[in-house]
Amino acid sequence: MKLNFLKSNKKNIFMYIVLTFACLDTITRLPMNSGISIFRILSVIILLYGIFYKNFKLKKAYLFMIGVFIYSLLMVLIWDGSIAMHINNFIHWLFIFAIFVCMIILKNSNNFKRNFLIFLDIFTLVTIVIFYIEYFTGLRFFQLFTAGYDLPSVFYYGINDCASALVAVGVLYILEFVNEYNIFNLIKCIIIIITIFLLGARASVLVLGVAILLVCILKIMKSIVDKKKRNLFLLGMLVFIIAIIIINPTIDDETLVELIAKPLIQIFKLEVIDTRGSVTIRATAIVLGLKELIRTFGFGIGLGNCTLMLTRQGFSTLGSMHNMLIQVWTELGWFSIFMFYKLISKTIKKYKNDVKQKRKNSKSYYGLIMLIIAPLLGMQSSEGLLSIYIVWMTMFYAFLITFDNSED
Repeated sequence: MKLNFLKSNKKNIFMYIVLTFACLDTITRLPMNSGISIFRILSVIILLYGIFYKNFKLKKAYLFMIGVFIYSLLMVLIWDGSIAMHINNFIHWLFIFAIFVCMIILKNSNNFKRNFLIFLDIFTLVTIVIFYIEYFTGLRFFQLFTAGYDLPSVFYYGINDCASALVAVGVLYILEFVNEYNIFNLIKCIIIIITIFLLGARASVLVLGVAILLVCILKIMKSIVDKKKRNLFLLGMLVFIIAIIIINPTIDDETLVELIAKPLIQIFKLEVIDTRGSVTIRATAIVLGLKELIRTFGFGIGLGNCTLMLTRQGFSTLGSMHNMLIQVWTELGWFSIFMFYKLISKTIKKYKNDVKQKRKNSKSYYGLIMLIIAPLLGMQSSEGLLSIYIVWMTMFYAFLITFDNSED
């Protein structure tokens, strides 16, 4: 028994080492600025180990990834895409899949929730400390690996990537605070909010604002049994949202209504606007993606081919779709719709069942919140999100907790 525990403990330590190098992926490239890193080398070991883990326990997950590869390849061949881009993008998704395998293995160990949150706390604290040292001193410890911005981006390529990493953890801290009312989680969340404001990442500010509102609504709704009181609460929230719209606060250089309404109108009209401005660029990328979906009858163009599509449309300066959700939809079409439908329906069903059964310690709303904020989170870094591995760790943790039936 003792020997098995030691083996299990060593295995978990190795998994956390892999996750640490995933978080530090940008600054641990071999050689510098290449696509090879310590994490990506270790991920090959993880993927091979995962095949045989507990008598092929992850068989369905591996078959799912094979299905993604085959569907994507077929779309590339049918719609004259790039096989090279398809393979390159699929490899990036395999790195994310390796993190998923790590998380599943850790999930089956003792004290997973506590240990993973400690890991996340340590890495986030180190990130924030280094950020403020760089912010106030002007030093850049990792400038050889990151983009040249006036603001520090710590371990990440750019300030948007840094904001995406922080906001994902920030949402988790909000969830933890509301679940346990631990004041330290609230303090950590406030520090992250301040840091994101300093980075000037408007999309991340919006994500945190929406997350805080939704968590409060779901938590209160869960505690209200009387139907009339629930309806009164929802009416009050509606009045609050209308009041915010009427007040129309300014975020950076645009009002809240402008920030939301302008891109929605552009997307509804399928209007391609070749002008500068982060909001307009993102809306234009979405429009081009939707037009490509219409052209392919909703089947998609294959993984990685959004970049090729933008170049062919004469928008090579966009670089990427600037929206991960739309990019996945554009590339995987009906396959992605089925995938999203299954995840959404399963998450909602779990939340409803836990509410109905009055499971007090259930955290099923974690996944629900992550589903709602995912489209906003995907707007921040777009394709770059594939390499911000801490975001994926946080998302996987939220869903693993959602579907955990234990009452600890």
